[in-house]
Amino acid sequence: MVSLARQSEVRAGWLCLALLVLAGCSDPGGLWGDTAQPDAGVTAPLGRSLPVLCGRQAADRVARLFCGETAPEIAGLEDFAAQLGLRPDDGLLIGHSTALGGHLVSAANPRVLRMPGFELDASLVVIAFTRGQQRVELLALDPTTERMNLYLVEFEQRCNGEAEGCSAGDLFGPAIEEGWLELRIRDDEDLKNTPSDCRRCHGGSAGMPGPVLLMRELEVPWMHWFRERSPLIEDYRQAHLEPHTGVVEAIGGLSPGGVHNPDRMENLVGLLERAGLQGPQPLLFPSAVVGFETGEIDSATGLPSESGPAHVSPTWAGIYDAFRQGQLPAPPFRHERVTHVDGLKRFAESYRAMLAGEIATEALISPREVFPDDPQLRAEIGLEVEPDAGGVEALLQACASCHNARLDPTLSRARFDVDLARVDRSTLARAIERIQLPADDPAVMPPREARQLTAPTRLRLLEFLEQQLAAQP
Repeated sequence: MVSLARQSEVRAGWLCLALLVLAGCSDPGGLWGDTAQPDAGVTAPLGRSLPVLCGRQAADRVARLFCGETAPEIAGLEDFAAQLGLRPDDGLLIGHSTALGGHLVSAANPRVLRMPGFELDASLVVIAFTRGQQRVELLALDPTTERMNLYLVEFEQRCNGEAEGCSAGDLFGPAIEEGWLELRIRDDEDLKNTPSDCRRCHGGSAGMPGPVLLMRELEVPWMHWFRERSPLIEDYRQAHLEPHTGVVEAIGGLSPGGVHNPDRMENLVGLLERAGLQGPQPLLFPSAVVGFETGEIDSATGLPSESGPAHVSPTWAGIYDAFRQGQLPAPPFRHERVTHVDGLKRFAESYRAMLAGEIATEALISPREVFPDDPQLRAEIGLEVEPDAGGVEALLQACASCHNARLDPTLSRARFDVDLARVDRSTLARAIERIQLPADDPAVMPPREARQLTAPTRLRLLEFLEQQLAAQP
């Protein structure tokens, strides 16, 4: 068991461990990862149907639920949270994410984080969920090893078995939170050679192994979080106000007006560091400085300014320029809102019409439409590479986060590296093939959830890679 002194230091820290810690994407494997799934599904008794995962004998709350003698019957997100011991309405919402699923996250479709309160509990669990993705990401403390274990639970809905598949309304509306079928669970060991690999960003270091927290906004004003006076809450209300009742729809079991302020996370990273669970953060986003420089945050109160952004932020520009050169991970966007006013209005009208039964679920506009069309803004938000990126820049921006020298060299996807001097001829040729695949091909690179290449930047990247291939012996 975790000692009481140790628990008292870290219990609050667990509340922020899943804020940006969990992300994933799909990929068919091969050069970029394994296709084999050691445990194909969830059937009773789970200890025998999940021999690989359960054979690791983890003692965290997630493992105890799935590896017991009786298979859990999980009807949906709220039921899942309850079975993991999470209370209703206890969580946070974020309107912008740099995780791989961030291409779906905005104030209109926020990322949901469900977490425990401040009770002293030796087995804590946090879950993350974004509508549009048929999965839940989890982090749980194993009290016997004092390790944070990471899990990915995927599910299907009834629409997956229908000829027309799942509509936008099925995936981005309340239907995705209930009626779950065909659950599958994998842990970070199962995921280590796939693009869903949590460890590539959160795996710690040689001196401090084990999953760690990546929390970009540690201090006030927590620019991209739903919080006091946040304009993101009003943007959410615009889309999710139920026409007949006047009630704002909850998402992920949370009511946007009642979520906790992110101030509950203040000093938690320091607590984790003092507890010896992780080292310094690789990239802190100075949201206060950036907000003061743009005029978006009132320097006197630290709260959102009534006037909104009016200036550029030299601090943000410096961080972003370092990303463009491959020196740092991409920072969060420089403004609170990642949405365009016209796109948000169109989605809001479409979503409210769906809630009212005025349009079919198939007619719902995708929440991807809320983002601006301007290619430079889309790059700064994290959706695409820079519109004027050359071959080298496109390679760094689209590929460096997954393919770099920090990877475990025993993984197959480590064969491709943005340092092309480390890449053999056959691997480089295969990379060129996969970049040219159709956008809907599951083997296409970059994966659909990563920063995307536009048609011109794809051509420039391919030209650069083909030149490198031609120069190889």
